[in-house]
Parts: sequence; C-alpha cells; structure tokens
Amino acid sequence: MLFFAYAMPLNKDENKKFDNTPSGYDNNVPEDVEIVEEEEEKNPRDTIKKLREALKASQKERQEYLEGWQRMKADAVNARRQEEEWRSEFVKFAEEKLVLRLLPVLESFNLATGNKGAWEALPKDWRLGMEHIYRELVTALSEHGLSEISPNPGDPFDPKFQTSVGTVVALDKELDHTVAEVVQKGYSLNDKVLKPARVSIAEFSVKEK
Repeated sequence: MLFFAYAMPLNKDENKKFDNTPSGYDNNVPEDVEIVEEEEEKNPRDTIKKLREALKASQKERQEYLEGWQRMKADAVNARRQEEEWRSEFVKFAEEKLVLRLLPVLESFNLATGNKGAWEALPKDWRLGMEHIYRELVTALSEHGLSEISPNPGDPFDPKFQTSVGTVVALDKELDHTVAEVVQKGYSLNDKVLKPARVSIAEFSVKEK
C-alpha cells in the first residue's frame, strides 16, 4: 500500500522560523545603486578621473586655508611690531618732553659756573653742594639719552650739530671754516639734535704786508 505525504502550507509565524535573513536587511536593492556599480565596472577610467578631480579640489581648498592662515599670522606679527614701535616712539616723546623742561635748568648751571672767577669767590660749602646737584642732574638726563654737543676748537664746522654766531680771522689756511670757539654748548637726545651748539667760525685771511 502506498502512502502519500502532502506538504501543508506554513503560516506567517512558522515562516519566520526558517528565515535566516538578518533583521533590517532589505532585499530590494535600489536600481540606481546597481546602475552606478555597473557603470563603474564598465568605465573605470571615468571613476579614476572623478577621484582625481575630487583630490585636486581638496588640495586646492587645503592650500587656500593654508594661505589664509599664513596671511593672518603675518598680519598679527606686523600688528605686534607696529604696537612695539608705537610704544617706543611714545617713550621717546615722553623723554624728550621731560628733557626739554629740564634743559633750561642745566643751562642755568652752566651759565653760573661759566665765570670761574665769580663762581670760585662764592663760599666753598655752597659751591660743593651746587656742584653735587649739577652732577646728579647731568647723570639723570644722560640716563634718558641726553648728550652734550661741545666741539673742540679746530674741529670742522658741522651745520647739523652747530650754528654760527660769528667769525674769527684765522691766519692758518688749515683752520679755515673750523670751530674757533664754543659760545654755548648744544644738546642731543638719542641722536636727535634738541639744540645745536653755538660757535664762532674761523675764516682764513691773508695778512697784508
């Protein structure tokens, strides 16, 4: 006797027991993905070309960012340098203003001590005290960049640092147009002339027989 087995249809729940497909997997692959893959397989040169163009664009963008950063860094360095120069100029201006206020005091000391006979006739203790104050003043001003302009007789006349207040006849031709006498000292501050020295100039003249 023959027996026949009939396959009974499974319901949905039983169907899932035999479904080994991972959860979340979609069997319906988009057609456009398949088309792209097929095109890449068929045209690898186009794919390489696109990759090269993308790499070139990326390198260009990177270079632009680098140049922009370098410009910003250079601007920051220049701004810092300009600020330092401005501060230096401000300090020089402040020092110049201070020295100009004290310069007449220094010249008054020089004028008072210029006449040695009258100066030495004063009481010694008083003179020593005034001379000490004078040295302290000169030292303080020197520390701020003040220098005397006091040429020696026979030095060439230099209009940058000296101004002529008269002439003196010179019998020696080598002394022509040189400093004959310093009438009043001049002063410079950090190589800038505040007040030129006042001098008389020697002029050569042939002595008549």
